[in-house]
Amino acid sequence: MEYVKEECKPGTVIFQSSEDSASDTLLARFSFNNANLNNIVFIDESASPLSLTDKRLEEAIKQRNAKIVVIEPWQNYFPKVDMHRANEVRPVFSHLAKLAEKI
Repeated sequence: MEYVKEECKPGTVIFQSSEDSASDTLLARFSFNNANLNNIVFIDESASPLSLTDKRLEEAIKQRNAKIVVIEPWQNYFPKVDMHRANEVRPVFSHLAKLAEKI
């Protein structure tokens, strides 16, 4: 199989971090590294925390035509499940896989 390198055009990035503040930490880091801050989106969690199964994630991806979604640390965005139980974790990853295929 031959690898064909294609030009990657700038696009929207959804960046969620439960450990660093967008306003005083993340945006400063992105700015320092010359990122186009107009292409970085944070989903508002002020009213309620975001989870990996939250409809707001899909809505934000569609509305902004996001090319990349960064969730860090991903463990903090799991809905209320026991992460040591595969039968509870699999449906969350299944949901994400279906979302990726759909969009």
